[in-house]
Amino acid sequence: MDKDLILKYINKTASDLEKEKVLKWASESMENEKTLVEMMNVWVAEHMPHDEADDSKFQEFGYYLRGYNTSAAKARQNKLIKIFGWSGAAAIIVALLSWNIFLTQTISVEKLEKENAKLALNTAVETDIPTPVPTRTMYTNKGVKACITLPDSSIVWLNSDTRIEYPEVFSGLTREVKLSGEAYFDVKRDPEHPMIITTNKGFKVKVTGTSFNIKAYENDEIAQTTLYSGSISLLYKNKHNNTIEKNLKPNQSVDLVDGKAYTNTNPTPDQMEAASLWKMGKIHFDSTPVSEAIKILNRWHGTQFTVNNPEILDYEITGNFENESIVQILELIKLTTYIDYSIDGKNIILTKR
Repeated sequence: MDKDLILKYINKTASDLEKEKVLKWASESMENEKTLVEMMNVWVAEHMPHDEADDSKFQEFGYYLRGYNTSAAKARQNKLIKIFGWSGAAAIIVALLSWNIFLTQTISVEKLEKENAKLALNTAVETDIPTPVPTRTMYTNKGVKACITLPDSSIVWLNSDTRIEYPEVFSGLTREVKLSGEAYFDVKRDPEHPMIITTNKGFKVKVTGTSFNIKAYENDEIAQTTLYSGSISLLYKNKHNNTIEKNLKPNQSVDLVDGKAYTNTNPTPDQMEAASLWKMGKIHFDSTPVSEAIKILNRWHGTQFTVNNPEILDYEITGNFENESIVQILELIKLTTYIDYSIDGKNIILTKR
């Protein structure tokens, strides 16, 4: 990538086409992403030193750079982020440290939030037009899990291959969050400002303060919400496109399939625990079809599967796994089923014995 073009992007003189070119290049690898952040740091140090630049310059520059790259969004969280020891964690930690260094050189989150509030108030008085609040996006790669803190101090655990989007500062009457994948929420209670979580599976969860798990992967047929404490409202559309609201009580679980909601009002303690075992680094299969099991293993280990015999997809697997490698898991599956496997690079081929 031409360094002059990157500098044009950083100092905001690049055209829309040039910006797109830089963003595409940065998203191609963590190394490119790191290079861009390092060049940003150098530019700040040379052109906007702390003892000369005023807060408005830092704020303006911070806004511009926070949205620079969707692939780097997972490194923007400068509050507590806990990355567990799965493959890929080291790369994310490196990106996280680079981004935190950059934010330290511009403006602290606390100060930024205050500036946002003053800016929004002044704009509302002068133009009567609300100022958009910057958003953050966190994505956990396959094989990676994370724990983040939302602006209201709510805690969210993210499973592998999960994306969450939320504003830097919650404002208005609701706390809006978008989710694709699986997450466990421990929401700070605030009855006057309910949190509304919109999923990519066409349903929403409305909550004022409670603990629950949402599973809403794009390629899963079944989405699921499991409530552990408090209460939540589940909003979804039926096959007639009418919005249905279902209230859940503690220790209830709902499966959503094709516009229908199936409530398990009396799940066993084992079933309740199983819904969030992933948070503790455990995989739980309970008569799980191979078709679903390989999706889970793909998210946890980043491996691709090829199934030579479609009949295998209907086989069921039961077992608990913790810290085992993908090969160890496959060996255990081989011992308890009629499935054999072979490995070709990152592709695992399943065959019937």
